[in-house]
Amino acid sequence: MTRWVVGAAVCAWFGLALGCEGADPCQDYVDYLCDCHAGEPGYDCETLQQTYSAPDAALQDQCALDLEAQQAQDAEDGLACADGTSGS
Repeated sequence: MTRWVVGAAVCAWFGLALGCEGADPCQDYVDYLCDCHAGEPGYDCETLQQTYSAPDAALQDQCALDLEAQQAQDAEDGLACADGTSGS
């Protein structure tokens, strides 16, 4: 019983630390770019999907930062695409 409680506590902590169990910041980044910037020069969804298909932890951290920066830039530019469902 004690092992289960400790195991559950550790899993809960990691889930909170990572934000969401199973979350993939790189997939979120690719989805956002492909949904919001499809057809724009410099945004090739196929290349993005291949580039970020198997990210390590460091790349996932970078994807989260890049997504945040892109969303901030889009908001500054007046692009209404914060949730990745509508674009230009």
